[in-house]
Amino acid sequence: MKSLLVVLALLCAQWVSAAIIEIDSLDWKLKKENDDIRVLTATVPESEHRAYLAVTVVDAHVDDLVAIIRNPQTCAQWVYRCGQSYRVSRETPNVDLVYTSSDMPFPVKDRDTLARITWNQDPETKVIHAVGVATRDILAPKDKHIRIEEATVIWELTPLDDGKTRVRTFGHADPGGELPTWLTNQLSTEVPVKTLNGLKKLVASNRF
Repeated sequence: MKSLLVVLALLCAQWVSAAIIEIDSLDWKLKKENDDIRVLTATVPESEHRAYLAVTVVDAHVDDLVAIIRNPQTCAQWVYRCGQSYRVSRETPNVDLVYTSSDMPFPVKDRDTLARITWNQDPETKVIHAVGVATRDILAPKDKHIRIEEATVIWELTPLDDGKTRVRTFGHADPGGELPTWLTNQLSTEVPVKTLNGLKKLVASNRF
């Protein structure tokens, strides 16, 4: 796969720090192949939690996928275990602050996060990247949820000549609290597969 270099801008007050993640430099192992969705996992330096990378092709124009992914109100329609999602603010034309809660299986406590999501498009290739990074100390935590404060989610949307879109989605997070190993391993493959299938079904339904 073509090397993907993503610069994550982490904004804090008037200071900007950058963390560079070379996704394709990780040692990815194929974990699951479901129809036309491939899910790979990899260890991440200085983290006990594995990252996932899911790849597929969606029969939709890239603009339609942006319309869905950037609209938090559609979250519960296609994102696996999405309980609630809404835009807290639009900081700039290409940066959103988005709150999302995730429904976890009993007896695990539900999680939530407040992410700063930055959208960019390469002017030459037209490839679109959406980079979401969890924030801290902006929105007060909720009693019924464990706040995830360390997480990165990346969407890469590549327009194809036939009008379809190649989608790659990367995720890595510290879920906070204690989660059984079987659950974290299950979610690392279950979440991307069911989320991408949900995206395809929503696109096919034209209800967005």
